[in-house]
Amino acid sequence: MKKHLFILLGILTLSANAQNTYYVATTGSNSNNGSIATPWLTIQYGVNQLQPGDTLYVRGGTYSEKLSISSSGLPANYTTIKNYPNETPIIDAISFSDANSILWTDQSYLTIDGFHFTNNIFNNAEGITITGSAHHVEILNNKISNIKFDASASAPVNTNTNAVPLNIWADQALDSIHNILVKGNEVFNNQTGFSENITGGGNFSNFIIEDNLVHDNTNIGIDVTGNYQVCPTPSLDQGRNGIIRNNVVYNCVSLYSESAGIYIDGGKNIIVENNTCHHNGYGGEIGCEQDGSTSNIIFRSNVFYQNRSAGLHIGGYDPLTTGVVTNSKVQNNTFYQNDSNNNFDGELIFSKLQNCIIENNIFYTSAQNVLLYAYRTQTNLIMNYNLIYADAGASVIEVSGNWNTTGISNFYTASGFGANSVFGNPMFSNVATGDFHISSSSPAVDAGNPSYIVDSNGEFDLDGENRINNTTIDCGADEYYTTTGLSENTENTFLIYPNPFINQFVIKGDLNNETIVVLNQLGEKIMELKASGSTQIINLEKYNTGVYFIGMKNHLYKVVKL
Repeated sequence: MKKHLFILLGILTLSANAQNTYYVATTGSNSNNGSIATPWLTIQYGVNQLQPGDTLYVRGGTYSEKLSISSSGLPANYTTIKNYPNETPIIDAISFSDANSILWTDQSYLTIDGFHFTNNIFNNAEGITITGSAHHVEILNNKISNIKFDASASAPVNTNTNAVPLNIWADQALDSIHNILVKGNEVFNNQTGFSENITGGGNFSNFIIEDNLVHDNTNIGIDVTGNYQVCPTPSLDQGRNGIIRNNVVYNCVSLYSESAGIYIDGGKNIIVENNTCHHNGYGGEIGCEQDGSTSNIIFRSNVFYQNRSAGLHIGGYDPLTTGVVTNSKVQNNTFYQNDSNNNFDGELIFSKLQNCIIENNIFYTSAQNVLLYAYRTQTNLIMNYNLIYADAGASVIEVSGNWNTTGISNFYTASGFGANSVFGNPMFSNVATGDFHISSSSPAVDAGNPSYIVDSNGEFDLDGENRINNTTIDCGADEYYTTTGLSENTENTFLIYPNPFINQFVIKGDLNNETIVVLNQLGEKIMELKASGSTQIINLEKYNTGVYFIGMKNHLYKVVKL
């Protein structure tokens, strides 16, 4: 009771003090008072002056620092360390001689927003580290680049060569790292060895990883792990109860292992939805490398295209462990011409799994005509109500491994799967620009499981629209709506390309007198214009990389600036 009273009195005392706003600039001095007119010089000095709930704005420029945040904010008023509006502070670690994180914290009720963390180049280097019993931490709108285990791009790689741009290391048994939001960040040009780019594991729970752009890195893009003895209590040693959504992951490629865009390895109770993964090793993976299980994982409404190996690998694969994937679902995803390395992996790889469901997906094979490769055991697997297509026809589709067959009907007979699956061209809008919407005449429309029950907590298609339009769910990541503008209404079709884009993109369609609004990922309007004719160029050169939304005819379209 005395301890609780002490904490309560402490919070009341802090809340009675007005929260303050301070500033740091490259032209400042640590002998100043931290005002906007007389800012401090170093970020760490400014952080050390903060009381719970204060805000520290950092002006643009380059800061040669490594930061440690050792005090928490308040439940109703986070301590915030943020870029000054429309300026980007770069925290550059190139002059340091140690692998310590550029930013490290074990505290709570914190927001880190709008920085560029770069140039930590040592074995075991890290960019941002959240550890201990931290909770209620927001990592927003940052860039993390050049976190490398070695300065040479050709340095040999083994299990002891590692670097992690964003690491959530939950090694405490008494309390999990929880209520973590990782949103709107760009993670790029990192050389991670055997580690991943955004990763969380151990006693890690209740998290959201969304709207991030992860690209041009070595090894896995986003990874949630378990069963690695990070936490000393085995029952708590699993990343769990989280959502990974609306991320774009590409060019995350390892030359020494299959590197998934998004990987759940030993986690449980995690939803992976509305992501786009292309030109990685795998598009996605639900695996279990260690003894134990990966359970209750849902991959839904994602797009996996032209990855080097399979679009998705599901199952434990190491014959020396008992690792198994169980009670997991792969639903309403779009797979398009994966296995670009022509390894005969196809769109799916099955290894050791139990009680899993594969339904309502679109599988469009590459020119190798391979649907899937299966090995080890698949107990109580349900695979039905999918749309499958190969340009060369149904008779040439191959399944290798456990059901070594040619011809989709032969696979159905050999496996017992697919009684309600459909063969047909899904009629994507424009695969060259990454547009996997379907048309009104697509055989994917209303081809899903008629008994499918939408998640009452919120489940949407790739446009954020309701997952069922008519009475039956469509196959694939897109749910066809006649009232939607983007390549779904033939009377009012928009084409947005390229997407992703560098500085500008083009909108084509019936744009006469159309009001176009551009929103950033926080929903703030950054541009509004009145279009005319059939073509409009949108230039976002002066804006940061990340996710933007284009509003036209009462609908939002997502674009990604590289």
